[in-house]
Amino acid sequence: LTIEGEIMSRPYIDMTLALMARYGVKAEWRENVIHVPAGEYTALDFTVEADWSAASYWWAMQAIVPQSRITLKGLEPQSLQGDSRIAELMSQMGVTGNWCGRYLDLRSDGGVGCCCSTFADLSGTPDIAQTLVVMLCLMGRPFRITGLRTLRMATMPSVGTSKPPPQKPRPISAPITITAWQWRLRQPPFVSPV
Repeated sequence: LTIEGEIMSRPYIDMTLALMARYGVKAEWRENVIHVPAGEYTALDFTVEADWSAASYWWAMQAIVPQSRITLKGLEPQSLQGDSRIAELMSQMGVTGNWCGRYLDLRSDGGVGCCCSTFADLSGTPDIAQTLVVMLCLMGRPFRITGLRTLRMATMPSVGTSKPPPQKPRPISAPITITAWQWRLRQPPFVSPV
């Protein structure tokens, strides 16, 4: 296979190649060429891991409501999913995940009150941008998130507007600058009282 152009979401390719290797077909990737040798897959038992993109919402909830006690099941500590990066990003905001067997306990150390600015390059994991943007707005933290050119704006029609979507109990008014490459909030947003 010859890849033309820039690779936008490398974690998906890495995950595919790692799973192929787990089942007996070890592809070789050099520069823009992936060579898949002739061979056969070996049947193995396999448990489908829970989705780290979906888990990101629970990490955000832990940050927004630090006294919460949230336990997640079905994720892997050494996940192949690119969105497992949410654990690293959230640790910078005071939220940690502790593995207890097959369960992941989320806790906040209280550091979420920090009003420092947050920067994240999500080139390989743009699907967690929505989670981070809403969470950071609710926490009143300025941010700059880059690497979003592959993220479909159609999935987020209300981001960047000051008019909240209907039926929302806590509308956010935030001057978010959106370009093809990044989303940026330079000052803390206003979150209306509940």
